[in-house]
Amino acid sequence: MVKNCSTLIAVTVMVIFTAPVYSQVNPFIDLSGGYDYNLNKYYNKYVYEKFEGKTDFNAGVALGVTLGKRVRFRTGVNYAQFTYGQYYPSGFLTDNTGISYTESEMTIHCINLNPRLDGRLLTIKKIDLYITAGYRFEWVVDDDEESIKSDGATTSSHYLDKNFEKSNGGPFIGFIVKYNAGKHLGITFEPLYTYYLKELYYQNDDNLQRLSTNIGIEYTFLLGKNRAEKKQEEVIE
Repeated sequence: MVKNCSTLIAVTVMVIFTAPVYSQVNPFIDLSGGYDYNLNKYYNKYVYEKFEGKTDFNAGVALGVTLGKRVRFRTGVNYAQFTYGQYYPSGFLTDNTGISYTESEMTIHCINLNPRLDGRLLTIKKIDLYITAGYRFEWVVDDDEESIKSDGATTSSHYLDKNFEKSNGGPFIGFIVKYNAGKHLGITFEPLYTYYLKELYYQNDDNLQRLSTNIGIEYTFLLGKNRAEKKQEEVIE
């Protein structure tokens, strides 16, 4: 997977830097972030009451190029974080002082690479609607666990199973609603659905899935358009 990603990054950079050769190709950069909802994150190993966590989000940057009037290719690098945990029955789990724990929560930190194609479906005044599809490569780079005691104190001791998948990936599909605020600047709203090819824990009944809702700012350099306009001016002269 790492070798494939290195190849993909090299191809993306090559496409972006050779894009100005073609009149209809313009590079762009996109900064975005938003909330995620991850399904099938944690299995109920000891029949404790589990919870899915509420601090799932992502943020990242993407570089891309337009390929004609309706198609775009881009690759983004994102940071993603998701949480899950479990509650303990009263007095069930105690430390060496006899104080019981009430809950434990795991936070997983990930980096993912997202090559994709966008296809513009329609334009209404200043609004473009795209369908987008691609593949998400994701790696866990860190994890943190926090357990809360009945007296309110916290500890980083591990009680949750850390035998989760350290790398995962799968296809995603979604839509992009882009408001063109100017020739170069756009504001985007993007709902996405990702289906991972593996479970987070092998004991889970289904694979990891993610629903994302992102808002972003997109800047297009319009290199191809500028050359076309310059050539037209030379013909008129």
